[in-house]
Amino acid sequence: MLRSDEPETVTAITAEDQEARQVLLLEALGKELGLLRKAVLRQGHAQELFQARVEAAVGRERSAPQPSSSPSPAQVRALLELDQAILQLLRLTQVEDPVALEGPAENAPRSLQEGLSLLQVRVRNLQHSMGLEAIPAQNQFFDDRWHEARGAAHRPDLPDGWVIEEILPGYRLGQRVVRPARVIVNRRV
Repeated sequence: MLRSDEPETVTAITAEDQEARQVLLLEALGKELGLLRKAVLRQGHAQELFQARVEAAVGRERSAPQPSSSPSPAQVRALLELDQAILQLLRLTQVEDPVALEGPAENAPRSLQEGLSLLQVRVRNLQHSMGLEAIPAQNQFFDDRWHEARGAAHRPDLPDGWVIEEILPGYRLGQRVVRPARVIVNRRV
């Protein structure tokens, strides 16, 4: 037969176990929060460094004598490198892990992505003002004058030679290709 104090002992042990589990859970969550904070700080620092580089490059371009007709090859190259760097950073900021979006760090990746998107708009506006035009590639037929094939895909539902994906946008200055669009092309073989 059970004594009257035995159920209390069982309850006390269960409460202690539950408290120990909660402490372990809190420690694990604290470590995870620390890791997320470090990741957000690294992303923010990378954005600040990149923003400073862009502002320095834009400042050099503004202080340089303005050409009367078209941009120099160095200016075009700098703008295309900026555009490519921004695209790479935007792809890195896309968070696929839903756990990483929970907690106080929730707005940091989104704000970094928004900041890079705004920077990309500024670079594209500068490109447009210099006369650079984007070469249409997505959902077009492959044209070796404007496109550079970087891979092939096999989709029977699409016509042969159809551009499935644009890896890197291409640009032209008038009818001269400055950088061809790098694309993945459909091959029905």
